[in-house]
Amino acid sequence: MSRRPASAHIGFGSILILLGICTIIGGLINWGMTTNSGESRYGGMDLPGQTTVNLPAGPIDLTFTMDLSNQTVAIPVMRMTITPIDGGPGPVVDGAMGAALSDNGVTHIRVGRAVIPHAGEYRIAADGGLSASPNPRLLIGLRHDPYPTMFTVVGIGLALLIIGIVVLVRAPVRRVPLSDAREQ
Repeated sequence: MSRRPASAHIGFGSILILLGICTIIGGLINWGMTTNSGESRYGGMDLPGQTTVNLPAGPIDLTFTMDLSNQTVAIPVMRMTITPIDGGPGPVVDGAMGAALSDNGVTHIRVGRAVIPHAGEYRIAADGGLSASPNPRLLIGLRHDPYPTMFTVVGIGLALLIIGIVVLVRAPVRRVPLSDAREQ
């Protein structure tokens, strides 16, 4: 008698391994493509300067960008204001700094966050010590955090990969008479 693994288990295990690998690769590609997405969703402006944008109610991030990558730079102290066009008090910019990210030679740093009380047109102004920064800009949007999605998708991919390996290793073996084994 000869021992052979059941072909259905081999096929199922192989499919799970392939799905696991593709899911991991897809999660990493999604992470790479969405790292800085959303931070210029509502507009941007050169610094110093001002612009008028239409903002929805809710939180927004103000992100400082400059054309430097992989260098230690001092973030300038900026004065930023958000004023509703229709009058009334504007939201307070909290000045909460975020982590510096680099994308295609451009450094991105969240320099402020505000909660917009109601949707409408707003004038955003910023100035400060920006003379030493190459091509300084302020982006207005809501920075997307890609890590929860990436970790979830990669975790699912790893689970599929491990289950596929376990299915292959634990595949039942069927006994085939030696005379049938020699003929095939």
